[in-house]
Amino acid sequence: MKNTNETNYFDNCRPTQRGSIFDSLDELKMADTKVLIIEDNEIHRSNLSKLLSEYGVISDIAKNADEAIAYFTTNDYDMIMIDYLMTPDQSGIETIKQIRDIKPKGSQQLIIGMTSAVTQSVSNQFHSTDVDIILAKPIKRAHIATLLKREFPDKVL
Repeated sequence: MKNTNETNYFDNCRPTQRGSIFDSLDELKMADTKVLIIEDNEIHRSNLSKLLSEYGVISDIAKNADEAIAYFTTNDYDMIMIDYLMTPDQSGIETIKQIRDIKPKGSQQLIIGMTSAVTQSVSNQFHSTDVDIILAKPIKRAHIATLLKREFPDKVL
């Protein structure tokens, strides 16, 4: 479910009006949820994939833009999580633009931009690609659980 109203920052987790979103985050389990992780850093890829798997989320991992586009064109994902800074060949921003240009699938895809530098410049670049949510690094377990529970309530077991 794409949030077209605003970009969300998860640099902190404050309860929303739906106060129950933080209930039982440690025991959260998801059904039939698939994520494409686009990250060039091996440690970040591994940590994020492991964290998602603890919630029952299946993830494919792309190390660069070419792998990301190949995965995206041949698979369906509930969301994409992509790093802002990738290889010198292509930034996360350029990769997002390529994904968004794959019509109609790319324009409807929920995309989470990940960055360790939540600055106005980075935010503006993410906004220009129609990123749905910006997730600040280091990524915390509660952020992932909150994100999954909020964006995919119908897949929570």
